Amino acid sequence: ASRKKTLWTELTARLDSSWISLVEEEQNKPYFQQLLSFLIKEYSTCTVFPPKNQVLEVFNVCSLSSIKVVILGQD
Repeated sequence: ASRKKTLWTELTARLDSSWISLVEEEQNKPYFQQLLSFLIKEYSTCTVFPPKNQVLEVFNVCSLSSIKVVILGQD
């Protein structure tokens, strides 16, 4: 649990304050805990992109109130 908390703290260190309450709602849900466990394993055993300091970069440069549309895609 402490490794998850450490990773989460690292990922959210520069998070724009407008996103805090939204992501805090998600961080305790089972799927999110599984995702953090997966990320911990992958970052410790593999080369992972993006680097940890860029995982939530979009939330660092855009406030929640400035978002009008979200388009999700996969390369």
